[in-house]
Amino acid sequence: MSPSTVQVLRALAATLLIQSMVTMTSLTVPVFAPAAADDVGVDASAIGIFASLIYLGAMTASLLSGGLVPRFGAIRMSQAGVVISMIGIALTSTALWP
Repeated sequence: MSPSTVQVLRALAATLLIQSMVTMTSLTVPVFAPAAADDVGVDASAIGIFASLIYLGAMTASLLSGGLVPRFGAIRMSQAGVVISMIGIALTSTALWP
């Protein structure tokens, strides 16, 4: 049975929303880092470390998702990625990271 147009549009909207949220969380720190560098006490050039950690996390998640997506489903794993992104952005807002 083929999916209906409503189901396809619903899946497309969920995917777009999830990807938008993750992109927003990964671009938030590089945007405010130059303005907040003095207040936080880190050099603005250290944003490269943050970008490296984002790509390292994405590569690790890609490797691990091969077995998890068939087990839990693509949307459930995408939701887990959004939660992990929210935790990461919350940690960076506390300035507890070195």
